[in-house]
Amino acid sequence: MTGLAALLVVGFLAAFFGWVSAEPFWLSAGRGADGTATVSSCRASGPARPCVGTFAADGVRSDVVRLSGVAARDRRAGGTVDAKMLDADSRWAYAGPTAIRWQLGLAAVVACGLLLGWATGVGRLRTTSRNRRLLLRLLSLVAPLTIFAGVVLAALL
Repeated sequence: MTGLAALLVVGFLAAFFGWVSAEPFWLSAGRGADGTATVSSCRASGPARPCVGTFAADGVRSDVVRLSGVAARDRRAGGTVDAKMLDADSRWAYAGPTAIRWQLGLAAVVACGLLLGWATGVGRLRTTSRNRRLLLRLLSLVAPLTIFAGVVLAALL
């Protein structure tokens, strides 16, 4: 029963990390539009300290988007930053590098795969051969990666 619960939790975690990593992945891959974001307001405290503003580029305009990665010097109303946005329906515009954002999500999914192998007891199986246990460990890594990839691909639809 614990293994099944772990499987469900890890599946949802992998989907979550795929969801938050999808736009940064495609922006790093060259998709989306490069443009300018104008800061309307920023939260002064908190771990993420998100800003809100507008985004404009050729063919893409959004009046209210969350801005991620705004440098401290630009965190004032009316400040402008170079940013990227996946499409007009996106809720986020990204200033600064986007590669690290999806890479951290991918690293978290790999950790989920390791956790899944441990939580389901793959290493404790003694009724099966060593090669089969290795295959099961590999499957516990591949399952969250498959969910991650599916969510990232779905972001383009």
